[in-house]
Amino acid sequence: MKETKMSSFYFLIGGLSVSMLGGSVSGFGLSLWILDNYDSVSLFTLTAAVISLPPLLISPFAGVVADRWSRKKTILLSQIISIGCSLVLYFLYVNDALSVWYILSVGVVGSTAGAFGMPALSASVAMMVPKDLLPRANTVRSLGFGLAQLLGPALAGYLIVGIGLDGLLIINLLTYVVAITSVLMIFIPSPSEKIDEDEQGVSIWQQMSFAWTYLVERKGLLYLLVFYFFVNFNVSSIVVLFMPLVRPFATQEEIGLLMTVTGVGLVIGSGIAFLWRGMEHKVLIVMGLSTILSVLLIIAPVSESIYGVGVCIFFIVLLFPSVAALSQTLWQQKVALGVQGRVFGFRATIVGASGPVAYLLSGALADGIFEPMMAPDGSFASSLGSIYGVGKGRGIAVMISVYGALLLMVVGAAFLHPRVRKIEKELPDYDYSEVEAAHA
Repeated sequence: MKETKMSSFYFLIGGLSVSMLGGSVSGFGLSLWILDNYDSVSLFTLTAAVISLPPLLISPFAGVVADRWSRKKTILLSQIISIGCSLVLYFLYVNDALSVWYILSVGVVGSTAGAFGMPALSASVAMMVPKDLLPRANTVRSLGFGLAQLLGPALAGYLIVGIGLDGLLIINLLTYVVAITSVLMIFIPSPSEKIDEDEQGVSIWQQMSFAWTYLVERKGLLYLLVFYFFVNFNVSSIVVLFMPLVRPFATQEEIGLLMTVTGVGLVIGSGIAFLWRGMEHKVLIVMGLSTILSVLLIIAPVSESIYGVGVCIFFIVLLFPSVAALSQTLWQQKVALGVQGRVFGFRATIVGASGPVAYLLSGALADGIFEPMMAPDGSFASSLGSIYGVGKGRGIAVMISVYGALLLMVVGAAFLHPRVRKIEKELPDYDYSEVEAAHA
Protein backbone atom coordinates (compact mmCIF):
# COMPACT_ATOMS: atom_id res chain seq x y z
CA MET A 1 0.00 0.00 0.00
CA LYS A 2 2.80 2.39 0.89
CA GLU A 3 4.57 1.59 -2.36
CA THR A 4 1.40 2.37 -4.33
CA LYS A 5 0.93 5.73 -2.60
CA MET A 6 4.56 6.67 -3.12
CA SER A 7 4.42 5.62 -6.78
CA SER A 8 1.47 7.96 -7.34
CA PHE A 9 3.30 10.75 -5.57
CA TYR A 10 6.47 10.21 -7.59
CA PHE A 11 4.42 10.20 -10.79
CA LEU A 12 2.75 13.48 -9.87
CA ILE A 13 5.98 15.22 -8.84
CA GLY A 14 7.72 13.93 -11.94
CA GLY A 15 5.06 15.40 -14.22
CA LEU A 16 4.98 18.74 -12.40
CA SER A 17 8.79 18.92 -12.40
CA VAL A 18 8.77 18.47 -16.18
CA SER A 19 6.32 21.37 -16.57
CA MET A 20 8.44 23.50 -14.25
CA LEU A 21 11.47 22.71 -16.43
CA GLY A 22 9.50 23.84 -19.49
CA GLY A 23 8.50 27.05 -17.73
CA SER A 24 12.12 27.72 -16.78
CA VAL A 25 13.23 27.15 -20.38
CA SER A 26 10.62 29.48 -21.90
CA GLY A 27 11.08 32.06 -19.14
CA PHE A 28 14.78 32.33 -19.95
CA GLY A 29 14.01 32.78 -23.64
CA LEU A 30 11.40 35.45 -22.97
CA SER A 31 13.80 37.33 -20.68
CA LEU A 32 16.41 37.45 -23.44
CA TRP A 33 13.75 38.55 -25.94
CA ILE A 34 12.72 41.50 -23.73
CA LEU A 35 16.33 42.64 -23.26
CA ASP A 36 17.22 42.27 -26.94
CA ASN A 37 14.08 43.98 -28.29
CA TYR A 38 13.50 46.79 -25.81
CA ASP A 39 16.96 47.58 -24.45
CA SER A 40 15.27 48.70 -21.23
CA VAL A 41 16.24 47.45 -17.80
CA SER A 42 13.14 49.16 -16.38
CA LEU A 43 10.80 47.11 -18.55
CA PHE A 44 12.75 43.94 -17.78
CA THR A 45 12.61 44.46 -14.00
CA LEU A 46 9.01 45.73 -14.12
CA THR A 47 7.95 42.50 -15.78
CA ALA A 48 9.74 40.43 -13.13
CA ALA A 49 8.22 42.52 -10.32
CA VAL A 50 4.64 42.40 -11.55
CA ILE A 51 4.75 38.68 -12.29
CA SER A 52 6.11 38.03 -8.77
CA LEU A 53 3.26 39.90 -7.08
CA PRO A 54 0.37 37.39 -7.39
CA PRO A 55 1.96 34.71 -5.15
CA LEU A 56 2.77 37.39 -2.57
CA LEU A 57 -0.75 38.83 -2.54
CA ILE A 58 -2.81 35.72 -3.16
CA SER A 59 -1.03 33.02 -1.13
CA PRO A 60 -3.00 33.64 2.11
CA PHE A 61 -6.27 33.18 0.21
CA ALA A 62 -4.97 30.34 -1.96
CA GLY A 63 -4.31 28.28 1.15
CA VAL A 64 -7.97 28.64 2.13
CA VAL A 65 -9.06 27.54 -1.35
CA ALA A 66 -6.79 24.50 -1.09
CA ASP A 67 -8.62 23.43 2.08
CA ARG A 68 -12.12 24.16 0.79
CA TRP A 69 -12.03 22.80 -2.77
CA SER A 70 -10.79 19.63 -4.44
CA ARG A 71 -7.00 19.80 -4.41
CA LYS A 72 -6.68 17.67 -7.51
CA LYS A 73 -9.00 20.00 -9.42
CA THR A 74 -7.08 23.03 -8.13
CA ILE A 75 -3.74 21.63 -9.33
CA LEU A 76 -5.26 20.53 -12.64
CA LEU A 77 -6.89 23.92 -13.28
CA SER A 78 -3.61 25.63 -12.47
CA GLN A 79 -1.80 23.57 -15.11
CA ILE A 80 -4.57 24.07 -17.70
CA ILE A 81 -4.44 27.84 -17.26
CA SER A 82 -0.65 27.72 -17.53
CA ILE A 83 -0.70 25.80 -20.80
CA GLY A 84 -3.26 28.30 -22.08
CA CYS A 85 -0.88 31.13 -21.22
CA SER A 86 1.97 29.41 -23.07
CA LEU A 87 -0.27 28.85 -26.08
CA VAL A 88 -1.19 32.55 -26.20
CA LEU A 89 2.48 33.59 -26.06
CA TYR A 90 3.38 31.12 -28.81
CA PHE A 91 0.72 32.41 -31.23
CA LEU A 92 1.62 36.02 -30.44
CA TYR A 93 5.29 35.32 -31.19
CA VAL A 94 4.83 33.42 -34.45
CA ASN A 95 2.47 36.14 -35.71
CA ASP A 96 4.96 38.91 -34.84
CA ALA A 97 2.52 40.38 -32.32
CA LEU A 98 4.44 39.67 -29.12
CA SER A 99 5.21 42.63 -26.87
CA VAL A 100 6.48 43.07 -23.33
CA TRP A 101 3.00 44.10 -22.22
CA TYR A 102 1.54 40.85 -23.51
CA ILE A 103 4.28 38.93 -21.71
CA LEU A 104 3.53 40.86 -18.54
CA SER A 105 -0.24 40.33 -18.76
CA VAL A 106 -0.04 36.65 -19.61
CA GLY A 107 2.67 36.19 -16.97
CA VAL A 108 0.41 37.62 -14.28
CA VAL A 109 -2.34 35.16 -15.23
CA GLY A 110 0.09 32.24 -15.15
CA SER A 111 1.63 33.39 -11.88
CA THR A 112 -1.82 33.70 -10.32
CA ALA A 113 -2.66 30.16 -11.41
CA GLY A 114 0.58 28.93 -9.89
CA ALA A 115 -0.18 30.79 -6.66
CA PHE A 116 -3.27 28.61 -6.25
CA GLY A 117 -1.66 25.40 -7.48
CA MET A 118 1.34 25.30 -5.14
CA PRO A 119 -0.59 25.47 -1.81
CA ALA A 120 -2.91 22.77 -3.11
CA LEU A 121 0.10 20.60 -3.92
CA SER A 122 1.71 21.27 -0.54
CA ALA A 123 -1.51 20.34 1.23
CA SER A 124 -1.82 17.17 -0.87
CA VAL A 125 1.49 15.66 0.19
CA ALA A 126 0.29 14.51 3.61
CA MET A 127 -2.88 13.12 2.01
CA MET A 128 -0.93 11.03 -0.52
CA VAL A 129 2.07 9.85 1.46
CA PRO A 130 2.28 7.77 4.67
CA LYS A 131 3.39 9.80 7.69
CA ASP A 132 6.69 7.95 8.12
CA LEU A 133 7.61 8.65 4.48
CA LEU A 134 6.88 12.39 4.52
CA PRO A 135 10.55 13.42 4.88
CA ARG A 136 11.43 11.37 1.80
CA ALA A 137 8.50 12.82 -0.13
CA ASN A 138 9.46 16.40 0.69
CA THR A 139 13.05 15.72 -0.32
CA VAL A 140 11.94 14.29 -3.68
CA ARG A 141 9.70 17.28 -4.29
CA SER A 142 12.42 19.81 -3.46
CA LEU A 143 14.95 17.93 -5.58
CA GLY A 144 12.63 17.66 -8.59
CA PHE A 145 11.59 21.30 -8.58
CA GLY A 146 15.11 22.47 -7.77
CA LEU A 147 16.66 20.57 -10.67
CA ALA A 148 14.01 21.97 -13.02
CA GLN A 149 14.96 25.52 -12.07
CA LEU A 150 18.67 24.75 -12.36
CA LEU A 151 18.63 22.97 -15.71
CA GLY A 152 16.16 25.29 -17.46
CA PRO A 153 18.45 28.29 -18.16
CA ALA A 154 21.37 26.16 -19.35
CA LEU A 155 19.13 24.07 -21.60
CA ALA A 156 17.47 27.18 -23.01
CA GLY A 157 20.82 28.87 -23.61
CA TYR A 158 21.90 26.04 -25.90
CA LEU A 159 18.54 25.33 -27.55
CA ILE A 160 17.57 28.90 -28.41
CA VAL A 161 20.45 29.17 -30.89
CA GLY A 162 19.07 26.28 -32.94
CA ILE A 163 15.30 26.37 -32.45
CA GLY A 164 14.62 29.97 -31.43
CA LEU A 165 12.09 31.30 -28.95
CA ASP A 166 9.20 29.62 -30.78
CA GLY A 167 10.90 26.27 -30.27
CA LEU A 168 11.31 26.95 -26.55
CA LEU A 169 7.62 27.84 -26.27
CA ILE A 170 6.65 24.59 -28.03
CA ILE A 171 8.78 22.66 -25.54
CA ASN A 172 6.96 24.45 -22.73
CA LEU A 173 3.58 23.47 -24.19
CA LEU A 174 4.62 19.82 -24.39
CA THR A 175 5.85 19.80 -20.79
CA TYR A 176 2.47 21.07 -19.58
CA VAL A 177 0.80 18.21 -21.45
CA VAL A 178 3.00 15.84 -19.44
CA ALA A 179 2.02 17.56 -16.19
CA ILE A 180 -1.71 17.55 -16.94
CA THR A 181 -1.54 13.86 -17.84
CA SER A 182 0.21 13.04 -14.56
CA VAL A 183 -2.46 14.89 -12.55
CA LEU A 184 -5.31 13.17 -14.39
CA MET A 185 -3.86 9.70 -13.87
CA ILE A 186 -3.44 9.77 -10.08
CA PHE A 187 -5.81 9.98 -7.13
CA ILE A 188 -5.44 12.82 -4.62
CA PRO A 189 -7.61 12.43 -1.50
CA SER A 190 -9.40 15.46 -0.08
CA PRO A 191 -9.61 16.17 3.65
CA SER A 192 -12.88 15.25 5.35
CA GLU A 193 -12.97 18.40 7.51
CA LYS A 194 -13.83 21.84 6.11
CA ILE A 195 -12.72 25.22 7.41
CA ASP A 196 -15.25 27.45 9.11
CA GLU A 197 -15.94 30.29 6.68
CA ASP A 198 -16.65 32.95 9.32
CA GLU A 199 -13.32 32.30 10.99
CA GLN A 200 -11.43 32.49 7.71
CA GLY A 201 -13.16 35.73 6.75
CA VAL A 202 -11.29 37.70 9.39
CA SER A 203 -8.29 35.52 10.25
CA ILE A 204 -5.84 37.15 7.83
CA TRP A 205 -6.32 40.65 9.26
CA GLN A 206 -6.24 39.36 12.82
CA GLN A 207 -2.94 37.59 12.14
CA MET A 208 -1.34 40.71 10.68
CA SER A 209 -2.47 42.92 13.58
CA PHE A 210 -1.40 40.44 16.25
CA ALA A 211 1.99 39.80 14.65
CA TRP A 212 2.79 43.52 14.48
CA THR A 213 1.92 44.01 18.16
CA TYR A 214 3.96 40.95 19.10
CA LEU A 215 7.07 42.26 17.30
CA VAL A 216 6.74 45.81 18.62
CA GLU A 217 6.94 44.34 22.11
CA ARG A 218 10.10 42.46 21.10
CA LYS A 219 12.24 45.12 19.44
CA GLY A 220 15.13 42.76 18.72
CA LEU A 221 12.96 40.62 16.43
CA LEU A 222 11.43 43.69 14.78
CA TYR A 223 14.85 45.15 13.96
CA LEU A 224 16.06 41.74 12.81
CA LEU A 225 13.11 41.66 10.41
CA VAL A 226 14.08 45.07 9.01
CA PHE A 227 17.68 43.90 8.65
CA TYR A 228 16.69 40.76 6.76
CA PHE A 229 14.42 42.78 4.49
CA PHE A 230 17.48 44.72 3.30
CA VAL A 231 19.55 41.57 2.90
CA ASN A 232 16.85 39.96 0.76
CA PHE A 233 16.39 43.22 -1.15
CA ASN A 234 20.04 43.17 -2.20
CA VAL A 235 20.03 39.49 -3.17
CA SER A 236 16.82 40.02 -5.18
CA SER A 237 18.45 43.00 -6.91
CA ILE A 238 21.49 41.02 -8.03
CA VAL A 239 19.21 38.23 -9.27
CA VAL A 240 17.09 40.53 -11.45
CA LEU A 241 20.03 42.68 -12.61
CA PHE A 242 22.33 39.78 -13.39
CA MET A 243 21.18 39.30 -16.99
CA PRO A 244 21.21 43.03 -17.92
CA LEU A 245 24.65 43.29 -16.27
CA VAL A 246 26.34 40.50 -18.25
CA ARG A 247 24.32 40.64 -21.49
CA PRO A 248 26.65 43.21 -23.14
CA PHE A 249 29.70 40.91 -22.91
CA ALA A 250 28.29 37.37 -22.64
CA THR A 251 26.69 35.00 -25.13
CA GLN A 252 23.31 33.35 -24.55
CA GLU A 253 25.03 30.01 -23.93
CA GLU A 254 27.40 31.53 -21.37
CA ILE A 255 24.55 33.23 -19.51
CA GLY A 256 22.51 30.03 -19.39
CA LEU A 257 25.45 27.96 -18.18
CA LEU A 258 26.43 30.51 -15.55
CA MET A 259 22.87 30.72 -14.23
CA THR A 260 22.91 26.97 -13.81
CA VAL A 261 26.29 27.03 -12.06
CA THR A 262 24.91 29.76 -9.80
CA GLY A 263 21.93 27.55 -9.04
CA VAL A 264 24.31 24.75 -8.11
CA GLY A 265 25.96 27.18 -5.70
CA LEU A 266 22.59 27.80 -4.12
CA VAL A 267 22.03 24.06 -3.68
CA ILE A 268 25.50 23.59 -2.15
CA GLY A 269 24.89 26.59 0.08
CA SER A 270 21.65 25.03 1.27
CA GLY A 271 23.58 21.89 2.23
CA ILE A 272 26.20 23.91 4.09
CA ALA A 273 23.43 25.70 6.00
CA PHE A 274 22.67 22.43 7.82
CA LEU A 275 26.13 22.56 9.42
CA TRP A 276 25.12 25.63 11.44
CA ARG A 277 22.57 23.75 13.52
CA GLY A 278 23.23 24.03 17.24
CA MET A 279 25.76 26.82 16.81
CA GLU A 280 25.84 29.61 19.38
CA HIS A 281 26.20 33.32 18.64
CA LYS A 282 23.96 33.05 15.60
CA VAL A 283 23.50 36.81 15.34
CA LEU A 284 27.26 37.37 15.14
CA ILE A 285 27.57 34.70 12.45
CA VAL A 286 24.70 36.26 10.47
CA MET A 287 26.38 39.67 10.69
CA GLY A 288 29.73 38.22 9.66
CA LEU A 289 28.33 36.39 6.64
CA SER A 290 26.29 39.45 5.66
CA THR A 291 29.46 41.53 5.77
CA ILE A 292 31.10 39.14 3.30
CA LEU A 293 27.95 39.29 1.16
CA SER A 294 28.17 43.07 1.12
CA VAL A 295 31.81 43.05 0.03
CA LEU A 296 31.06 40.55 -2.75
CA LEU A 297 28.24 42.77 -3.98
CA ILE A 298 30.65 45.70 -4.13
CA ILE A 299 33.36 43.92 -6.12
CA ALA A 300 31.25 41.51 -8.26
CA PRO A 301 30.19 43.99 -10.96
CA VAL A 302 33.62 45.59 -11.41
CA SER A 303 34.74 42.84 -13.79
CA GLU A 304 33.58 42.81 -17.41
CA SER A 305 34.28 39.09 -17.60
CA ILE A 306 31.45 36.58 -17.31
CA TYR A 307 33.76 34.41 -15.23
CA GLY A 308 34.82 37.19 -12.86
CA VAL A 309 31.23 38.20 -12.21
CA GLY A 310 30.18 34.56 -12.02
CA VAL A 311 32.66 33.63 -9.30
CA CYS A 312 31.46 36.44 -7.04
CA ILE A 313 27.78 35.68 -7.60
CA PHE A 314 28.45 31.98 -7.00
CA PHE A 315 29.79 32.80 -3.54
CA ILE A 316 26.93 35.23 -2.87
CA VAL A 317 24.34 32.50 -3.43
CA LEU A 318 26.58 30.06 -1.56
CA LEU A 319 26.48 32.22 1.58
CA PHE A 320 22.89 33.43 1.43
CA PRO A 321 21.23 30.13 2.51
CA SER A 322 23.29 30.17 5.72
CA VAL A 323 22.16 33.71 6.49
CA ALA A 324 18.56 32.69 5.81
CA ALA A 325 18.79 29.45 7.84
CA LEU A 326 20.40 31.07 10.89
CA SER A 327 17.90 33.91 10.81
CA GLN A 328 15.02 31.44 10.57
CA THR A 329 16.43 29.43 13.48
CA LEU A 330 16.56 32.56 15.65
CA TRP A 331 12.90 33.23 14.94
CA GLN A 332 11.94 29.64 15.69
CA GLN A 333 13.76 29.80 19.03
CA LYS A 334 12.50 33.22 20.12
CA VAL A 335 8.85 33.15 18.99
CA ALA A 336 6.28 31.24 21.04
CA LEU A 337 5.11 28.06 19.36
CA GLY A 338 1.45 28.95 19.69
CA VAL A 339 1.84 32.17 17.69
CA GLN A 340 4.51 31.17 15.18
CA GLY A 341 2.00 30.78 12.36
CA ARG A 342 0.79 34.36 12.69
CA VAL A 343 4.21 35.89 13.28
CA PHE A 344 5.93 33.87 10.56
CA GLY A 345 3.14 34.71 8.12
CA PHE A 346 3.68 38.41 8.78
CA ARG A 347 7.43 37.96 8.43
CA ALA A 348 7.03 36.13 5.12
CA THR A 349 4.87 38.94 3.75
CA ILE A 350 7.35 41.67 4.71
CA VAL A 351 10.42 39.79 3.47
CA GLY A 352 8.57 38.64 0.36
CA ALA A 353 7.76 42.25 -0.50
CA SER A 354 11.48 43.02 -0.77
CA GLY A 355 11.62 41.19 -4.11
CA PRO A 356 9.09 43.29 -6.04
CA VAL A 357 10.45 46.46 -4.42
CA ALA A 358 13.95 45.53 -5.56
CA TYR A 359 12.78 44.76 -9.10
CA LEU A 360 10.89 48.03 -9.53
CA LEU A 361 13.44 50.30 -7.87
CA SER A 362 16.42 48.72 -9.59
CA GLY A 363 14.93 49.09 -13.05
CA ALA A 364 13.99 52.73 -12.53
CA LEU A 365 17.40 53.64 -11.07
CA ALA A 366 19.28 51.77 -13.79
CA ASP A 367 17.54 53.42 -16.74
CA GLY A 368 16.96 56.81 -15.15
CA ILE A 369 20.23 57.49 -13.33
CA PHE A 370 23.05 54.94 -13.37
CA GLU A 371 23.13 53.84 -17.01
CA PRO A 372 23.09 57.43 -18.38
CA MET A 373 25.81 58.55 -15.99
CA MET A 374 28.12 55.71 -17.14
CA ALA A 375 27.49 56.21 -20.86
CA PRO A 376 30.60 57.26 -22.85
CA ASP A 377 29.60 60.91 -22.41
CA GLY A 378 28.04 60.44 -18.96
CA SER A 379 28.74 62.59 -15.93
CA PHE A 380 30.70 59.87 -14.08
CA ALA A 381 32.32 58.18 -17.08
CA SER A 382 35.65 59.95 -16.56
CA SER A 383 35.85 59.37 -12.80
CA LEU A 384 34.47 55.83 -12.47
CA GLY A 385 35.17 54.63 -16.00
CA SER A 386 38.72 53.59 -15.13
CA ILE A 387 37.30 51.16 -12.54
CA TYR A 388 34.03 49.97 -14.06
CA GLY A 389 34.43 50.83 -17.73
CA VAL A 390 31.85 52.79 -19.70
CA GLY A 391 28.93 51.88 -21.91
CA LYS A 392 26.00 49.53 -21.69
CA GLY A 393 25.66 47.68 -18.39
CA ARG A 394 28.34 49.69 -16.58
CA GLY A 395 25.79 51.88 -14.83
CA ILE A 396 24.16 48.74 -13.48
CA ALA A 397 27.58 47.63 -12.26
CA VAL A 398 28.02 50.87 -10.30
CA MET A 399 24.50 50.57 -8.88
CA ILE A 400 25.11 47.04 -7.59
CA SER A 401 28.29 48.24 -5.88
CA VAL A 402 26.31 51.07 -4.27
CA TYR A 403 23.74 48.53 -3.07
CA GLY A 404 26.56 46.51 -1.54
CA ALA A 405 27.96 49.56 0.25
CA LEU A 406 24.51 50.43 1.61
CA LEU A 407 24.05 46.86 2.84
CA LEU A 408 27.41 47.08 4.59
CA MET A 409 26.13 50.18 6.41
CA VAL A 410 22.92 48.35 7.38
CA VAL A 411 24.96 45.44 8.75
CA GLY A 412 27.05 47.86 10.79
CA ALA A 413 23.97 49.62 12.16
CA ALA A 414 22.34 46.31 13.08
CA PHE A 415 25.47 45.07 14.81
CA LEU A 416 25.81 48.28 16.83
CA HIS A 417 22.17 48.20 17.96
CA PRO A 418 22.07 46.46 21.37
CA ARG A 419 18.60 44.96 20.85
CA VAL A 420 19.85 43.07 17.78
CA ARG A 421 23.33 42.24 19.02
CA LYS A 422 22.03 40.92 22.37
CA ILE A 423 18.85 39.28 21.08
CA GLU A 424 20.02 35.78 22.02
CA LYS A 425 20.54 36.87 25.63
CA GLU A 426 17.62 39.27 26.09
CA LEU A 427 14.92 37.09 24.55
CA PRO A 428 14.73 33.62 26.11
CA ASP A 429 14.49 30.53 23.96
CA TYR A 430 10.97 29.21 23.79
CA ASP A 431 10.37 26.11 25.91
CA TYR A 432 8.41 23.64 23.80
CA SER A 433 7.93 21.28 26.73
CA GLU A 434 5.93 23.95 28.59
CA VAL A 435 3.52 24.24 25.68
CA GLU A 436 3.07 20.50 25.49
CA ALA A 437 2.33 20.39 29.23
CA ALA A 438 -0.09 23.31 29.00
CA HIS A 439 -2.11 21.64 26.26
CA ALA A 440 -1.88 18.11 27.66
